[in-house]
Amino acid sequence: MKSLACSQAARRQRIRPFVAAALCLVAILSPTLSKAELLSYTLSGGLISGTLGGTPFTAANWTITATANSSAAQFLPENSGTGGSIYAPVWYQTVTPAISIASGSSVLTATLTGTGQWFLESRDYSVFGTPNDGAVGFFYSRIGEVEDGSGAYVGGLIGLNNLQTTGTVNGQGGFDNGSGGIVGFSTSAGELVIASDTGAAGTFVTVAPEVTAVPEIDPSSLGSVLALVLGSLGLLERRRLKAA
Repeated sequence: MKSLACSQAARRQRIRPFVAAALCLVAILSPTLSKAELLSYTLSGGLISGTLGGTPFTAANWTITATANSSAAQFLPENSGTGGSIYAPVWYQTVTPAISIASGSSVLTATLTGTGQWFLESRDYSVFGTPNDGAVGFFYSRIGEVEDGSGAYVGGLIGLNNLQTTGTVNGQGGFDNGSGGIVGFSTSAGELVIASDTGAAGTFVTVAPEVTAVPEIDPSSLGSVLALVLGSLGLLERRRLKAA
């Protein structure tokens, strides 16, 4: 019985250094709070009529949302791009937006897709003579270039948005294909056809980032942990040799 107790005590002695090392490692690798860079962008307006995947809707309100890393936003000045194709200064970034269309008690949802690229853009139209004139919204490019194609927007005297700050922008909302008439987009639920758009008031909202737990590891602390683990192993080896 005594020998069993001594054996258990010896095992506890051998384990103790490993426990200390493990606790230090857990403490160092524990997540610390840091502010995430993800922002949620929501564009809403009304009223539109048309079909989504063959399902009709009439006088419907619409909402388009996307989440993106705010630090990915880029700026292009006037007359930049291929052949000076950027005719107005623009902040932009690539996104994968989702649309929700509410008509009465019916709500249709889909992800906006296509063979091209969807962009979140804020355009500065004050260069054409009207101070503070601008537009912000989601635009689809068939060739994957900024300011090429159609989309949904909020426009008016709203200024230029750098897509990195939170807040709410109010203006005239609507869909546009650059030349008027019927607007169509590919979606995960089939073709979205906007047959008519009243251009009612719209809102663009950028939501503040959430605070999330992100592991942050100090390389110097890792070195200390490794030294402690190696020291513990050395101690165990010396005790083993003595016992032998």
